[in-house]
Amino acid sequence: MTDDATRLRETLAYYGSDVRQWPEEAKALGRRALERPDLAALIEKERRFEQRLLARSVPAPPQDLSQRIIAAAFARERASVPMGWFREFLAEVRPAALAAMLVLGFAIGFGMVAGSAQTRGTAFAQSPVDDEGAIL
Repeated sequence: MTDDATRLRETLAYYGSDVRQWPEEAKALGRRALERPDLAALIEKERRFEQRLLARSVPAPPQDLSQRIIAAAFARERASVPMGWFREFLAEVRPAALAAMLVLGFAIGFGMVAGSAQTRGTAFAQSPVDDEGAIL
């Protein structure tokens, strides 16, 4: 029973409550469902839901809606320039703190480069000639 009910719910979600509009392979399930009261109730519930959706009225937007949207967009503050955050940062940071951050950044960066050069140890060179003497 649950398998038929699950398949019926999926089919109703895909094709709606009108069994006549379903594809041929799904119509057999619809006919069986109409014969069983519990499954027929699912179809009826879906039909009522579809009727409510179709009966719902959507109010038309006001005539001046586009003008109000445009006016509201122009009334907002302009977004700061892309590097504006950097200017604000520089205005708030003391020069000594900025210098300390730069020195620390260079030290960390140089330490990473120097450390990777020491771990390599040997260099790898590929010959431009293969085993048979042909130039690659």
